[in-house]
Amino acid sequence: MRIKVCAVQMSPSKDIDSSMLKAADLLSMAAKNKVNIVCFPELFLMNWFLQDKSPEKIREIAAAAEDLKGRTLSFFGEQAKKFNTVIVVPFFEKYENNFYNSSAVISEEGIIIGVYRKVHLPELEYYHEKTYFSAGNDFPVFKTSFANIGVQMGWDNFYPESSRILSLKGADIILSPTASAFDTNGKWFLSISANAFLNGVYIFRVNRVGRDKPLDFYGKSFCVSPGGNIIDDFAGINECALIYNIDINEVAKARENWPFIENRAKDAYKDIINY
Repeated sequence: MRIKVCAVQMSPSKDIDSSMLKAADLLSMAAKNKVNIVCFPELFLMNWFLQDKSPEKIREIAAAAEDLKGRTLSFFGEQAKKFNTVIVVPFFEKYENNFYNSSAVISEEGIIIGVYRKVHLPELEYYHEKTYFSAGNDFPVFKTSFANIGVQMGWDNFYPESSRILSLKGADIILSPTASAFDTNGKWFLSISANAFLNGVYIFRVNRVGRDKPLDFYGKSFCVSPGGNIIDDFAGINECALIYNIDINEVAKARENWPFIENRAKDAYKDIINY
């Protein structure tokens, strides 16, 4: 079965409301090509607040967090219905008095299928994620009308366990919203192409663009096939809606040709969680 997947590169506007309108414009462009699944970048509606861990900024940003009934997911639920497409929406989530760097998966009927909460949180200069967020503890796979979708965000891509567990749970495609600066694209491609090949799965890297001083988010989103090959080429550094026409049947073919998962030595891995 062939489906169309859209990776939307964008930068936020001055506030969440104007950012949502910009996203809707890009979504409308993609919908002209009758896309089935759309994914946006990590925290794409907000300025990059993670570079500031002052108490004042933490209090300010906490007030912007939303639950599943908030305006962001309500808005994109309507967009999903309008354009008859599944949408992966990264957002700043408040859930049971904790804050998460999350992505919601919304069906083409506008229903929230589920939420992925980012597991691997860096605490680095400009990326103070442990200061702001609690870590998720699961890698769910979301069944949609078009494909089984896994989500991993940012640093999750550098932990091979992330892609492996999603593949074991039946993911056909993994959507990876990111927000990377400093033109580290080579490292991202190295990791993602290996993960796609070793697990026989499509992986879409959907990166942010634009300047948020002193950071320059460089875009260059891409898709890697289950065979580990880049589809088309890297995107540029500007806002755009990239559309990939992929064949889901290639997942089964890749896993048959390179049966890495089938030939795992599970008993030999028991100690991995003890180190």
